Amino acid sequence: MKRLLVFGLVGAANTIATYALFLLLVHLLSPGIAYVVAYLAGLLAAITANLKITFQTNVDTVSFSLSAAVYLFSMVVSAGFVSLQTRWGIEPWLSGIFGIAVSFTLNYLGLWMISSVRRTS
Repeated sequence: MKRLLVFGLVGAANTIATYALFLLLVHLLSPGIAYVVAYLAGLLAAITANLKITFQTNVDTVSFSLSAAVYLFSMVVSAGFVSLQTRWGIEPWLSGIFGIAVSFTLNYLGLWMISSVRRTS
């Protein structure tokens, strides 16, 4: 439970910055594309901080690459979710929040699995 809390705290600053960027970009781009751009902007910092602080795993090429794959998978799923929701008439600001919830869950589970395997090998 503590790790989940730390993950949330570490990700809070990144999530706030990502959402703020999304809100700015949604006026220039489609909601799905705006979400992808904002999501990628926080990717590097989020991976490094969560591996080091939350999961206390060394940031090496393998752990970073696997984590990037998790985050990119999460981005595709959550961006698709945002795009579908806006097509269904849900406001972009609300669909962005739902996208964040999907992304949070997928990222936590993925990094938890990576750190578990990396610590035991």
